[in-house]
Parts: sequence; structure tokens; C-alpha cells
Amino acid sequence: SSGINAEYGKETKERLSSITDRISRALGKYDLGEGDDSTDFKLDRKQSEQAFDVFIVGFNESADAKNKLLESLYNFFLIYEEDDVESSSPPVQLDLETSYQEASNALESAHDSLNRLSNIHTTLVDGYSSKLKDKKKKKKKK
Repeated sequence: SSGINAEYGKETKERLSSITDRISRALGKYDLGEGDDSTDFKLDRKQSEQAFDVFIVGFNESADAKNKLLESLYNFFLIYEEDDVESSSPPVQLDLETSYQEASNALESAHDSLNRLSNIHTTLVDGYSSKLKDKKKKKKKK
């Protein structure tokens, strides 16, 4: 069980690292500013990167809670799988109330993370659209 969790944790970290790299590359492709605007854009980009970091940390915490819940469920089903088979080891003690609370917290945290990501996405799209429109207006004035 702990080997599975370690492997799952490693896989999750690799996926998050991949996502972070893709986000950095995508943000790096935007070079919208010229002159003074570039400074504003760099500040916006820094804030966006920080918002993504906050989201990823929240996702990691949710993933840890999910892992604990899955381990509890796995142990629960192991106990009841051995209906007729006598086991030499003592049964694993489960706290159903705690497991329920962890499941609820994990789902709530995942929902909150999804809402934060949606807000970040909307803010980024609005900010980039605004910067592009401003840049186009400046070119038309020239």
C-alpha cells in the first residue's frame, strides 16, 4: 500500500511539474509589451505565475487528502474481502467518521481549487485581451 502511494505521489509530482513547465512555456510566448507596457506586463505575468503556484500547492494538498482517503477505503475493503478467510494479522481499525470527514474535505478542496483555477483563467484571458487591444490601438494611432 505504501509502495503504491509513493509511486502515485511520484507520478502526481511528475504531472504537476509537467503542467508547471507547460504553463511557463505558454506564458513565455506572450511578449505583448513595448516600452513602458512591458513592465506592466511583466508584473501581470509575475502575479499570474504566483496565482498558479498557489493553485498547484492547493492541488497537492488535495491530492494528499485523496491519497489518505483511498488508503482508508483500500483497508476497509481488505477487511471485508476476508469474510470467510481467517487472518493471522489483526484487522485494521478504521475510523469511518474521520474517513468521511477527510473525503468531504478533499472534495471541498478540489472544488475550491477548480473555482480558483477558473478565476485565474478568466483574469488571464481578460488581461491578455486587454493588452492586445491596447497594442492594436497604439499601432492604429501611429
